[in-house]
Amino acid sequence: MPGPGSTSRQCSSCCMSFNVACKTCKFCKAVQPRKLRLNKKMEKFDTKANTWVQAQKRNRKEEEKKAKPSEEQLEDAIFHADLLCKQLKEEEDRARVACMTTLLKEEEDRARAASSWSRIRWVGKDVQGCPLKRRDRSGATCRRTKARTVAINSPVTVEPAGATSAVPPQLFDEIQQLQELLVDQPSTSSSWCLRQSAAQLEWQKARSHHLDSLLSSTMVPERRCSHCSAPAVLRCRECMPLEWLCHDCDISKHSIHTLHNRESFNEGYFKCIPPTMSLFKTNDMFTLRHQDRLLPTGRPSHSCNPEGVTESIGRPVIFVCINGRYDLHLPKRVCNTCHYEWTPDWGDLIRSGYWPASVNGDTLYSTDVFKSFEDLKTVAPGLSRQAFLQMLERRTQHYGRTGKIHGDVFQRSFLEYMACQYECQKMTCEELFSCPACTPKMLAVSVDGNRKQYRFRLSQRIDEPLFKGPFIMEDSAVTDFVDKVRTNVKCTPGKGTCGTSQWSATRETARRASRLDEEGLEVAVCRHGVLLKALNMFRGEIFAYPLFLQTQFQATNVHFYCTDIACKYWPYLEKVAKTMPELRPLLSMQPFLSVMHAKAHSTKCEIVWSGRNLEGAGSTAGEEVEMVNSFLSRCAITTKYMTKSARNDMLTVHAMGWNRRKQENLHVVLAKRYVKNHNVGG
Repeated sequence: MPGPGSTSRQCSSCCMSFNVACKTCKFCKAVQPRKLRLNKKMEKFDTKANTWVQAQKRNRKEEEKKAKPSEEQLEDAIFHADLLCKQLKEEEDRARVACMTTLLKEEEDRARAASSWSRIRWVGKDVQGCPLKRRDRSGATCRRTKARTVAINSPVTVEPAGATSAVPPQLFDEIQQLQELLVDQPSTSSSWCLRQSAAQLEWQKARSHHLDSLLSSTMVPERRCSHCSAPAVLRCRECMPLEWLCHDCDISKHSIHTLHNRESFNEGYFKCIPPTMSLFKTNDMFTLRHQDRLLPTGRPSHSCNPEGVTESIGRPVIFVCINGRYDLHLPKRVCNTCHYEWTPDWGDLIRSGYWPASVNGDTLYSTDVFKSFEDLKTVAPGLSRQAFLQMLERRTQHYGRTGKIHGDVFQRSFLEYMACQYECQKMTCEELFSCPACTPKMLAVSVDGNRKQYRFRLSQRIDEPLFKGPFIMEDSAVTDFVDKVRTNVKCTPGKGTCGTSQWSATRETARRASRLDEEGLEVAVCRHGVLLKALNMFRGEIFAYPLFLQTQFQATNVHFYCTDIACKYWPYLEKVAKTMPELRPLLSMQPFLSVMHAKAHSTKCEIVWSGRNLEGAGSTAGEEVEMVNSFLSRCAITTKYMTKSARNDMLTVHAMGWNRRKQENLHVVLAKRYVKNHNVGG
């Protein structure tokens, strides 16, 4: 068979080879197709075309190489461009700073002028003392009120803008007082972007100075002792302004102030040393030696002469505070006059501000570290105890000490401390689970379930919770009530639908999850967002759970009972009340469908059950429980791995912190609502 570069081809009839240039086969005389005759010409044309293309590419590369500048020319051009850009940027920064300074000055002048100018309205009156009628040019139709009559020859009076004679003057005084109280609250300024830009420029200018100051602070200076003028070998910033100490003054001062964090610089650099190490001079050299230190405690009341007391070292203890772990000893004091011996017991340690880690243990916690942990758990509910203790361990290492902090022991001691604090608050009649604004007559209670507050069935250990019933109801009481309702009322299975939405909470029965113990939390809050009651859900969101919570508010005269499934829950309550007469007083409450959830119900349901259409509801939205659920959902990051009792106690601590913060800011919230409703209504 001829190859691709040969000059012969096969005949299409007899398959014999013949010359391509021939039009007919020399064997069978058959006329060959034109394509076979043109193949040779096409191959020659392709060869010439490829040669021309390669030549064009070589010419283009040579032209580009000639037109390409040298590296030195490129570097010079880049240098001049950078220099020009730097000059333009400096000029632009100077112009921006000048512009911002001018704008800030104008803003301050306008704010100063606005604060000094009180908005008043001059009321002109005729000779009879009646206000002159003026045309309202605002375009809005306002209701005319009857003018007041004043005595003849009375001077022109000044009244607040927008005031009407139908409103008593003391009302304006109250509103003015509330507005003055709210002035202390931070407000959004229109010049915020300008102030932030100006602050950023100021920080950029001062950054180099701050860096130099930080570097110079690490240099070891030649200092004298702040007490005796001897050469200093230690620095204690907690003793400021007398921070520089020699080795003798260090022993005399820090044998009392044991918890101070010191730094030695005898080796040419600052190094943190623990309180159990001190510097001693040997052969003109300072070396670190171990020295036992005592835990600071209060002195006993029995003492003949305070100066005639000898202190010695007692048993070792581990002390944990916000600065980490300390390895110290309990003091043992002996009176030199009457030879009375005293060692602090648990009562003395608690009065000194410490809390035991266990009944017979040798570890003490500062109550300040418990307060810090409680505040952090309130502000950041998802913070775990491991993260907090790791922070304490890092501070321990930073200040030159060593040691670990046991997590389980810390949590148990913390919960015991919070339980005792709660009992003390009960003795002082401080109610953390009631709203001062809603007591004694409560307008509305909002109830909803939180399915994110589940707990895995991991730990089989059963402990009694420290908080029994102040916030989370006891599981035995809830279970007995649910069983009683199921015994008296026939459950109707099915899925609850309203309109185009399907509601998982509109069920009378539900299955139990296999991997979970508690499946969530049913929460009740007031219209001000204060947590009132809660219970653990074991079978999803069934009607019996909000019914049990409703029985807890039977004595508080609640007017509206807010749920997101009121159209399904209230018929269920009426059915249960027929067979259980003790629940009939609950029908005196009025059902309230949450305003935002009502948008997902049918139109008829929204008209009949929505709180916007109920008389006396006011601005109650019924969605206050959603705000609380966002807080409790963040708590679930840590509580879902706890034991049953620890979860119950920790959620109660979270709820107490939430309510305490709500009650502290309640006066500001009520004042804002009062002013807002008056402005809307007026």
